[in-house]
Amino acid sequence: MHKPALVGAVSLGLTLALAAQPPTKIAQLSMGLRAAPHADVQLDVECRALRGGFGQPLVVWAARPDTPLPPPHERDGAGEWLRRHATSLGFAGLTPRFKATSDWLGSEVWTYELTRADLVLFDAEVSLYWEGDTCIGLLNRTPKITTLPADTAAPTERGVLYALRDDSGTVVLAEQRTSTTEMHTVTEVVHDGTVLHRILEQREWSAAPQAATITEYTFAGMNFPDQIWADSKGLIWFSEPQVGRVSVFDPTTSTFRQFATPGYGGNDGLQVDDKDRVWFGLYNSNNGLGVIDAATGAFTRYPPPYSGAQMAIPTQTTSGTILVTDHLAEKVSEFDPRTGTWLGTITMPTSSYPVGGTLERETGNVYFPLYYFNGLGRWSPGATTITRIAAPSASGPAFCGVHDGKVYFSYWLTNKLGVYDTKTGTFTEHLWRAGETGGPLAMAPNGHAVIGTRNRGYIAVFDPIAQTFTDYVIPSVNSGLKDGLTVAPDGVIWFTLTFTHNKIAKLVLP
Repeated sequence: MHKPALVGAVSLGLTLALAAQPPTKIAQLSMGLRAAPHADVQLDVECRALRGGFGQPLVVWAARPDTPLPPPHERDGAGEWLRRHATSLGFAGLTPRFKATSDWLGSEVWTYELTRADLVLFDAEVSLYWEGDTCIGLLNRTPKITTLPADTAAPTERGVLYALRDDSGTVVLAEQRTSTTEMHTVTEVVHDGTVLHRILEQREWSAAPQAATITEYTFAGMNFPDQIWADSKGLIWFSEPQVGRVSVFDPTTSTFRQFATPGYGGNDGLQVDDKDRVWFGLYNSNNGLGVIDAATGAFTRYPPPYSGAQMAIPTQTTSGTILVTDHLAEKVSEFDPRTGTWLGTITMPTSSYPVGGTLERETGNVYFPLYYFNGLGRWSPGATTITRIAAPSASGPAFCGVHDGKVYFSYWLTNKLGVYDTKTGTFTEHLWRAGETGGPLAMAPNGHAVIGTRNRGYIAVFDPIAQTFTDYVIPSVNSGLKDGLTVAPDGVIWFTLTFTHNKIAKLVLP
């Protein structure tokens, strides 16, 4: 264990062990939190943290279970505790102000916005998570801040602070404009005549989620069903990484088959290619890339092209090659199935964390959510680098899909759908039901984006023409989704109930 530093100071030297792992509910706040290197943080007591892409502690929990985080279970007192640690948490010069109470997996959440001279820092929040009177963790959704404006005189009475997304950390005075259409409330942040951030929130939601037919399936011994994909015949493939297995479900006969990956576990990021071969990363160190031939059930493993690889999520390109990510090593490698060889590996800048790619067939480009960078990565055929594109929100882009020149992506840390226009290079965000952060995403054959949420558990379907959501509640309790959601060729939505139920499920839209 590292020696305690001065109160309020941060030591972000990365270490892997010797400290308490986060409570389960806190571990589910941030992608890959248990596997990622942790940092030491002093916030009156010794803490552990996952470092965010801007260097600030993103998620914090107590290093010792018998010495929990010390903010008092009183709103003003907890806000004062946050203020005292503003430098350690990356928002020096700003004051936390209580904003709202919500729920996360049954725990109470207090969220604070950040202010200066009564100006709010747009789209920035710090949240405390409570079990009774005990604070079990902290989520710090703060953008990079290095320079605050000297002048606090707002340009209008609708003035806000805004942290530019150009990696400079510059905070500017801007104007928040709100307008309404028949369907939406539109919020825009404008600086020097340029719209920096645009959010649409639909004005009318049904009081309760829509009713739908959701059917769940399981077999004896199903274990932690994770990623899921529908092949061209409508068979539903899913990974079971904790037991080194890939399984398939036939909806016409309601039967399962299992395929072992002997000697190799951690099956991650499953995807079926245009020849109905089932590809997946073998996330355990140096296991590489796996594939199952759907026709024969034969499993083949390809060793990785570099040492220490933790390969995760594969994506097929227009040329038939396979791109596979390595989150923590921040690499994307290209594999040629025709020759069984690796064509190359791209190493991304530090604090990228590429998740899973999605192909834009019209251009051949592949887009990756970059979780730590808070943006998207674009790979083009033959490229030796990946272009990084900053997204509007510092909220952890997670999963994406492409349709008609738009990249749709979920944010792991907030209730928004991001949309990137590949032709104009502009972003728009869409709010959905409060309290539900984003999870897996897939595109339906009709061009609708389908998102699974991670708290209570909803399937939210976004219509890109009306630009509105219809959401469907998952009936089983504690059904927040992790990674697994796909839409079959017939439009049926399939997803995995990973954490508590050991089931797969389908939703047939009315």
